Amino acid sequence: MKNGITISLLSLGLIACGGESSNKSGSPRASIKTEFSQNLRGPQTLPDLEKISVTEGDSLSLNTEASGSILEDSSVNLTFTAENTGLMTLFSASTDSNVVFSVTNNSDSTALEGQGRIEAPSPNESEETIYFKSLYFTVEQGSIYSIEVTSPEEAADFKLTLINGNRFIAPILVHPDSYLVSENYEEEKECEILNERSEFIETQIYSDAYHSYSVMNWKDGYHLKSIHARTGEVYEDAKGDTFYIGDERNDYEDYLVYKTNFETGAVSSYGTKHLTYTNEENGEIKRCIITHTMSGKVVL
Repeated sequence: MKNGITISLLSLGLIACGGESSNKSGSPRASIKTEFSQNLRGPQTLPDLEKISVTEGDSLSLNTEASGSILEDSSVNLTFTAENTGLMTLFSASTDSNVVFSVTNNSDSTALEGQGRIEAPSPNESEETIYFKSLYFTVEQGSIYSIEVTSPEEAADFKLTLINGNRFIAPILVHPDSYLVSENYEEEKECEILNERSEFIETQIYSDAYHSYSVMNWKDGYHLKSIHARTGEVYEDAKGDTFYIGDERNDYEDYLVYKTNFETGAVSSYGTKHLTYTNEENGEIKRCIITHTMSGKVVL
């Protein structure tokens, strides 16, 4: 493939949701404390909703189901003001499958980072807006947010619901032992660049900080990077409030250490992984070691 890049990932152990695992010695997986404080688990049924009709420029409020219409090659722009800081859930219940939305914080005009299901690209390929059908995201008290509702292919009717953080929209979170975790990462990547004859060219060093949401199941022992992921990292050993994931391949070792406070819901982790990229056009090889630290908290 012209200009293609092949990525070889020395991955952590993968397992389908709810599957079994064992440690490196083949013995049964060690158990870990899994009893959380009751107040850490969020609701998973819808609250009473106020049903309203909206048009361009209207405002939404918490616990509303807003209905409206989108013209062909157009969109409807709505706003809402956050009364409190916390996790929000926004989802489309439209019968028209093309209806999607984006959310932007008006204070800095950047699209919010959240955990959701991406259903369609931007109607305009030059834009970087990401559109969703469902989304978890965090808001700040007093901030004003813009919601753009669109149907990229044709005119459509829409139905949009705004509520506090809720397990309702994510089937994986209906599982009694799964939790949504808000995570803040600091990551460093050191890459060694080699030519097609494996001769050293240079070393590149990068650093990054970012936020993400993931799903953790402490009882069954797996970590999903998305609420819609079908596979995830599974721990190989555990002790008390800590579990460990590791994998040795080709003289490299990837590992993850994950700690949990089951009273407050605070979590933290650190680890490393190795990636090898090969440019199929010129044979150049990039070997990277990525290390990270993470702090976060169970939010749902």
